[in-house]
Amino acid sequence: MNAPGPPRDPSDGDMPPGDAPISARRFERRMNCGEVANPYGSAFWFCYLANTALMIAVSILFRYADFVIGYLGGTEQDLGLIVGIGMIGAILMRVVQGVGIDHYGPRTVWLICLLLFIASTGWHLLIGSVDGPSIYLARALFATSVAGCFGASLTYISLKVPPQRVAEMVGTLGTSGFVGLAIGPAIGDLFFSSETITRGEINRMFVAAAVMGCVSFVCAAAATRGQTRRERRRRPPLLAVVRRYHPGVVLLVAAAMGLGVGLPHVFLKSYVDDLDIPRIRTFFWIYAATAFLVRIRTRRITEQLGFRPVILMGLG
Repeated sequence: MNAPGPPRDPSDGDMPPGDAPISARRFERRMNCGEVANPYGSAFWFCYLANTALMIAVSILFRYADFVIGYLGGTEQDLGLIVGIGMIGAILMRVVQGVGIDHYGPRTVWLICLLLFIASTGWHLLIGSVDGPSIYLARALFATSVAGCFGASLTYISLKVPPQRVAEMVGTLGTSGFVGLAIGPAIGDLFFSSETITRGEINRMFVAAAVMGCVSFVCAAAATRGQTRRERRRRPPLLAVVRRYHPGVVLLVAAAMGLGVGLPHVFLKSYVDDLDIPRIRTFFWIYAATAFLVRIRTRRITEQLGFRPVILMGLG
């Protein structure tokens, strides 16, 4: 009778799928991104700081209406067109960022997008009119870079944790956005102290956003330090992946949510001006505090109830 051989490693490529607790492919993918036993390690907290700094930068620019309408003399229609065309860039980024992450890894995509974000804020310092393509291109670069940063950071952190804790970790990382949302508008309010908007106030707003982008870059580089590049594999067609994992109804719900969440960030300043309210920070303090507490309290609710009930409760 032959003696039993040594135990087989789950990562062996010739191991039958039924014998391994997880597939060899998933095992290799997660090991390449450095999955750790304790997900709340230094890499997670650097990711948290990077996203917080970026969200501070983004929410400082919630007074973008002061730039377009108050300083450049544009209309609310101009503001809507500029932001809307910019969002087309964000949509295109979502389409191609997965391919980029598969090719180059989340670290490379994340850091490049942060550099593009810093460049987009600097570009706005040179804009003096709503006429012409410059402001539209700058806003498109801004929206594209932000989408790439958040997409890459979520991908990176989700590949570092066990599959059963992905929802928890993504939810916890998401609270960084609410922290930034509470801080950024307060900083933006500090830059606009007079009724007449000046070029100096506008420049300080964009420079502050660029500085926070630099802070985010440093933290993201620290979080992803030592990441190994994943081996390239044959990819299925993009449309087939979208059709399988993002059917039309899911995309429709996501679009509706994006519209509802995005409107206050752009048009709140014009609304409070009509009400003679000089500051927007109080709104975002209440918004961020409520969202932060709910996110923390419900970070594991999907494990208990499943995704469908939680989604329906959230939409309700």
